[in-house]
Amino acid sequence: MRHAVTSLVFAALSAAVGAAPAAQTRAAPVKTPPPKAPFVLPPSAKVVERGAEGNGWLESGVMSVSFVSAEAQMTTALSRSGWSFVHRVPMPGRGNGVVCAYKKGSEELMLMLWRVDVGKTGYSWGIAGSGKSKGAKK
Repeated sequence: MRHAVTSLVFAALSAAVGAAPAAQTRAAPVKTPPPKAPFVLPPSAKVVERGAEGNGWLESGVMSVSFVSAEAQMTTALSRSGWSFVHRVPMPGRGNGVVCAYKKGSEELMLMLWRVDVGKTGYSWGIAGSGKSKGAKK
């Protein structure tokens, strides 16, 4: 299982290079219908972009809190929804940033957080399920 999670983390990092900046540049929230949410976002999170299932990150946005607070809030939100923490990988070369893997049943959720500015953090998440092509898979 650790190998599968590690593969997903590296796939997420590869995909993230082009996906992460979108949340930094768009001002207005996206009006696309939300995917079936696997967890409730913290109140500080504002959705900026939604992707179609099977096409990488399912949702990206910004949080009006510091990087440390954003990581703590997202971890709490995921834990409350039954997701178990699996792995954390710091993102080199992007300042403060991290990709975390969580597991719930046969699904794995990848969460990427990065520092946008003081008191502002970007996020993206996607789901990779067993045998399904959705979420953070490349």
